[in-house]
Amino acid sequence: MLSRALRAVIGAALALLSCGHPTDRRVYLNVGTLCLRPAGNTLHAEVKLLECLSSACNKQVAGACSIALEEHKISVSSRLVVEANGAAICATDCGSWIVRCELPQPASGAYTVAFGPTSAPLRMPLTSDTELVADGTTRGCSPLEL
Repeated sequence: MLSRALRAVIGAALALLSCGHPTDRRVYLNVGTLCLRPAGNTLHAEVKLLECLSSACNKQVAGACSIALEEHKISVSSRLVVEANGAAICATDCGSWIVRCELPQPASGAYTVAFGPTSAPLRMPLTSDTELVADGTTRGCSPLEL
């Protein structure tokens, strides 16, 4: 006969197996679009995930952004963790998954901005919102999302 403890362990394991799908957790490191937004004496960085994930079926469980200035290089990094929430019916919306950070506005001059494997030259101070594109070019950002 099975001991009471062993039966409890087997029962717990079977209960977990019958709960449906395991937790689906995705970690996104330095991916998405980077938008730099100047505002007074502050340079705001906004990283937005481009992958379409339903906001009805997912939730953001962690998010971080860091921006650092070293000589004439501005480095931005991001980490976003999204987890399925177990909903049975998912909307076809593409949720907005964004992390933000900021830095005091750098002094006037030429800088290299780096995000993941992408970098581009920019002149500071910025006069408008500027997106760093994956091919190393820049363009205007989409409107600010709250």
